[in-house]
Amino acid sequence: RRVHGGRLMGLLVLRMVDDPVLPFNLTDYAGAMRGWVNELKTLDTQSQVDFASMDVGLNKLVEATVGFHEHVSRVRELLDNSKDIGVDAALRLDRLLRRANDKLVQFESLFLGDRRASGKEWFRHVIYAPSKIDAYGSVLSLLQTLFLCCSGSI
Repeated sequence: RRVHGGRLMGLLVLRMVDDPVLPFNLTDYAGAMRGWVNELKTLDTQSQVDFASMDVGLNKLVEATVGFHEHVSRVRELLDNSKDIGVDAALRLDRLLRRANDKLVQFESLFLGDRRASGKEWFRHVIYAPSKIDAYGSVLSLLQTLFLCCSGSI
């Protein structure tokens, strides 16, 4: 298992080093979050959770990520056609690449919370976190919390 994990991490690092734009698909991420909330809706029968406001927020998030990825596609296209461009154009392209990568990193950092709130000093992500129910698995922290709310456990 460790060998496979090491190979996977090696491939991920090679992909990230080889690609001038970080290979994160924010639209897939937002779509997955929408899927998790939809799954929760099917489990929720009695709670007071306001799924309508979650849907509005997730729809805005998906819309924003689609627009951002269209921008990233244009930047990639400019990059592919940049063999014989001047210094000024190269500097503008470099700024576009930096801004796109900075936004990708900032998006992920939005999901970092207080270490103490997770109950694990070493884990800060509010979407993905070690399970408080299953010591051997990890689940979606947000999904787990919502499920516990829906089931009346909280």
